[in-house]
Amino acid sequence: MDILLESGFVKSVYLEAGFEFTYLILPAADGNFPDNIWEEQEFTKQNLHRLFAIDDIDTFLEVHYNPIDIRGEPLEPILSFTDPMDITADTIIWIRGETIDIIFAEGFDKTTFSRDTLYDFDTIVPIILRYCVAEEHGLGLNDKAFLSHNFRNIDPWIMQVHVVGIYTGMMHRHLAHNASLVPLSALEPIREVLSGGEYGGLLTGYITVQFELDPARNREIEYFREVLEEIVARRGAGAVLLTYDLFDGELEFVVRQMEENLHLLQLLYPVTILVALLIAAGLSLLLVLQNAKNIAVMRVLGLSKRKTIQQFTAEPGVVTLVGLVIGMFVFALLGGGAGFDIRLILFAIGYILMSLSGSLIGAISVSNKPPLELLQVKE
Repeated sequence: MDILLESGFVKSVYLEAGFEFTYLILPAADGNFPDNIWEEQEFTKQNLHRLFAIDDIDTFLEVHYNPIDIRGEPLEPILSFTDPMDITADTIIWIRGETIDIIFAEGFDKTTFSRDTLYDFDTIVPIILRYCVAEEHGLGLNDKAFLSHNFRNIDPWIMQVHVVGIYTGMMHRHLAHNASLVPLSALEPIREVLSGGEYGGLLTGYITVQFELDPARNREIEYFREVLEEIVARRGAGAVLLTYDLFDGELEFVVRQMEENLHLLQLLYPVTILVALLIAAGLSLLLVLQNAKNIAVMRVLGLSKRKTIQQFTAEPGVVTLVGLVIGMFVFALLGGGAGFDIRLILFAIGYILMSLSGSLIGAISVSNKPPLELLQVKE
């Protein structure tokens, strides 16, 4: 988990963890944990109670609402066991997911399993029981009970729980068909107790890690795939063979289309630049030709051909230069300077040169004609 969360790719994450080895114990008459419970009562594997830890009820309900696969088809039943330590034909059951619906006790809601709340053996942990488990133990909303286990070589740990909800439906998860829901942080003290013993951290491992990637790093999806493959292939990464599903099919399609569009734009970019420069020259040439009579009048009034060419070449050039300066200033102002590089300066210089070239060609062409001929041209 640490590798995944520290990769920098994960924007949000939803976690599910499980613990298969605990007993749900009813309180004594005084409300405390029953004394000598381990000596007075025999607990078997059939009495084991499964915990299913989550860090967000909203996401949990969304995940377990009308369980379907990525193609929209109902999920196939999964193989599970009533006794995880006795895998035989007699303990095999098939689980088909059903929509989960939770009834909360008064004063509790979906925010009860807050990610910001930490639990330990000294706090009362909220728990949501499946309806059949609640009926079997005679528990109802707002009742108190205890979770505990007498592992050998480990002192029995005790966690008091408060029934804040009862749910119907069935989780489409291995060994979780009758599991009770607890906050994810409630497993931390249990994990710490077991970490130094023979049971290690496998009994409280994560079942599901559902995450959303940061869209800003979509182009690095292949690198993230390598990170996932490294995690699942790591020795001892899980009690069973780990797998992952990276739903990036739509992303790959969109990125592929964008890359094709980008490639097309790269091909059209020089053509667009060339057309823009030709338009600059053409417009300048057209403006000079429209001023042919003015050139003729100035020639008649005694202005030399050289002065006439200089004046009508400089006039569109000055207008173009002022327009480019204003345009670049507005671009820098609106874009915050983003994308402002040397290519923009080179294009501006090229645009001015093409504009001057068009004006010069037009001015020379008009100035070489007799003034009287230009004055006789009808509009």
